[in-house]
Amino acid sequence: MQCNIRVVNKAHFLSMLGIVQRMSKVVAANTTPTHEVEEVDLEVCLLAREGEKNLYAGSCAITYDHELILLNSLCKGCGKELVVEAIGRGATHLNCFGEALRDYYAGFGFKVDRVEANYFEGEPPVYYMSIGE
Repeated sequence: MQCNIRVVNKAHFLSMLGIVQRMSKVVAANTTPTHEVEEVDLEVCLLAREGEKNLYAGSCAITYDHELILLNSLCKGCGKELVVEAIGRGATHLNCFGEALRDYYAGFGFKVDRVEANYFEGEPPVYYMSIGE
């Protein structure tokens, strides 16, 4: 399924992300709460919609220092499209939790720069990754 990805303003991005976080326990558990993101300077906010009904499919953002943050996807394939779009718009690094996400981002060319133990005991390690030079 191909997603329609577009740039939106920060207020719209945070509004949509907040709605999805309230509706999806998975998204809520794996993305930073919107009230913690309000202070982050975002250069690009991407919103993906899919299908004829133009339903929310996912989103991500890129900070001014080129960090890919807040990737979430509710439809198969949209996460991949969002990552590709984010890289094309200048995303060069990210952090993620656990081996599954590390391997997912490695598939786009991201390489592990360092690994840290998670702040929360028993949780997966944090991988700091970058792409490019």
